[in-house]
Amino acid sequence: MLGDPENQFSVTRRAPSASGRTKTTFRSVALLLLFNGILSVLGLGCSTATPRQPDPLQKAWEAAVAKGFSGGAMVVVGNRTRFFEVRSSASAKEFAIRKNTPLPICSVTKAMTAEIVFDLIDEGKLARDGTLKTQLPWIPPFAENITLRQLLTHTSGLRNMDKALGEDTNGVSRIYQTFDESWRPLQSRILGIIGNEVAAPAGTKYDYNNADFLILQAVAERASGQTLAKLLQNHVFGPAGMRHSLLAPWNSAKTPFVDCYAVEGGKETRLDRFNMGIYGGAAGVLATPEDLVQWMKFMVTQPAGRKIVLGGSQFGGFQGFGGYAYRSSFIRKQLSLPGDELVFERPGAVNGYTLQISFLPERGVAAAAFSNRAGEKLGSVYEGTGLVADLIAAAGAGLSAPSRQ
Repeated sequence: MLGDPENQFSVTRRAPSASGRTKTTFRSVALLLLFNGILSVLGLGCSTATPRQPDPLQKAWEAAVAKGFSGGAMVVVGNRTRFFEVRSSASAKEFAIRKNTPLPICSVTKAMTAEIVFDLIDEGKLARDGTLKTQLPWIPPFAENITLRQLLTHTSGLRNMDKALGEDTNGVSRIYQTFDESWRPLQSRILGIIGNEVAAPAGTKYDYNNADFLILQAVAERASGQTLAKLLQNHVFGPAGMRHSLLAPWNSAKTPFVDCYAVEGGKETRLDRFNMGIYGGAAGVLATPEDLVQWMKFMVTQPAGRKIVLGGSQFGGFQGFGGYAYRSSFIRKQLSLPGDELVFERPGAVNGYTLQISFLPERGVAAAAFSNRAGEKLGSVYEGTGLVADLIAAAGAGLSAPSRQ
């Protein structure tokens, strides 16, 4: 009877034929393989394959996180994002960093300003060894023979911007904390910073000076007839695909970007904001980590970026065209290379923010780390220690030849 559950399975048993046994065997094997495949996808299947080795980049990241690192890290190889992680240990939402969180990129801005200057040189609007006398009619006589090359390499000899308004009781330069409108116009700001005489003859002394890149901003704006904000969009943000980056406005205390903080006695304390708008072409760009990944790809794959990371190499050990360029024995040892590897590094730090980007331009590799927690150590290839050094060594290890795809 059809409705009788017992009768549904009450059939006469016969011995299976040889062909029937073969079909059953094939069916069983197929089902077994299918079942094992499903388990494999779930990570439960049996496999005789060699176990996958742990990703060295993930290993370096997890080691840093285990030590309490708070911030983010990214690695690109050519046009490929090889690694990108963000981990914020801040308990307060106002300090939390995510991949799409705007933050100051500090002096990494200088490499962008340098690229704009180089583009204008290529267009015939500027000359690398042209003097300020021919570029800025309002520059004082004592500074008129300073060249663009000297500004790009911090050998202008001009008074340092850090000393313009002295220091507060904590030893922090007051110039970066002022919102006084009299410092807002770029020309007035530059003239107020450089004073009435040079600190050293041009070309004779290296001195890291934000004023050099403010002057380069003024030169680029006059030569192009465009503001720095527009130049950044046309030469950097647009070509690199940086959709959420901008030049900080004057009153950046009201601009939506993540705050930096310090941890004291287990308590998170917000640090007072500097006026990011006063930095201009020296350190005034705000960008998201996602945009920084795009910029890193641009710098290692596109001619406009590569001429910066490669062009600074002639100034080995010094600031060259917006970054530090040198030959690294650390990379040579890590990758077992026959000779020292060219490295271009661009650190940045403002108040409690820190950012470090390192390039292996001959291999098309870049690694970066950032944090908004005061006192966070990022390391560098130059030092041969820290998260950035670990990341770029791990990224370059698998590349036997330059990779610029």
